[in-house]
Amino acid sequence: MKKLRGYMHNRKRYSKRSDIPADVLQKFHTGEYDPFTLAEILAVDFAQIFKHCIPEVSADALACLANDAGMSFTKRMETAGAILFGHCDDAYEDFSNHKHSMIRSWSAYALACDTQRSLDEQLALIKRLADDEHQAVRECAWVALRPAIIIDIHQTLELLEPWTRSERENVRRFAVEATRPRGVWCAHSTQLKREPAYALNLLENVRSDSARYVQNAVGNWLNDASKDHPDWVSTLCERWQNESPTKETAYICKRALRTIMRK
Repeated sequence: MKKLRGYMHNRKRYSKRSDIPADVLQKFHTGEYDPFTLAEILAVDFAQIFKHCIPEVSADALACLANDAGMSFTKRMETAGAILFGHCDDAYEDFSNHKHSMIRSWSAYALACDTQRSLDEQLALIKRLADDEHQAVRECAWVALRPAIIIDIHQTLELLEPWTRSERENVRRFAVEATRPRGVWCAHSTQLKREPAYALNLLENVRSDSARYVQNAVGNWLNDASKDHPDWVSTLCERWQNESPTKETAYICKRALRTIMRK
């Protein structure tokens, strides 16, 4: 059975926080196991992971990470990234290859704190996490940079369009997911909500992508756009299915049109 860093495919996974045994939770904190499901990720104590994996970070610095501190999960992720960023000169390089998936995730937020780097530089560095073996790390990669990504969507689309021609499906998926007009757990892009056609060159590259992971992202991107521009999405899907009559394009369009079809 293949093992991936700190988590194993053949260990039991937990869908309820209350079902996670104390010894398994402890292994999440030490890095012997990686939390994998949402319930597991939400159950971990960030301060305990720091204590076991980066013990040189002071208790005072970690006091704000207590699970009962009243912060949302996303805010705690941002805070952990800021702690990493303040801990060393190049937190991303130091921790983006860490064995613990949570620490790799925090490194994405540490990179987002490094405003001395241009968006071009940040994207070039984040590609490592965009193609990480752990899905949660891949999600954090784009969510962490989302605030910078939507500042100038024209620049972002120019930088990410080549990513949609990558051989790596995770890289292609990042380019799509990171630029969604609305997205999940992130700020909306005012520019793309107003004019989704700005992203057409990027989307055209993946209109018949072979990977379901990417297909879902493209369909979700267009479903976002359909909430403000249903006619544009309908027309685009009709053209795509005429020009690219594949099962992949059909799947993407069905997913893209799901909100329109419910009306």
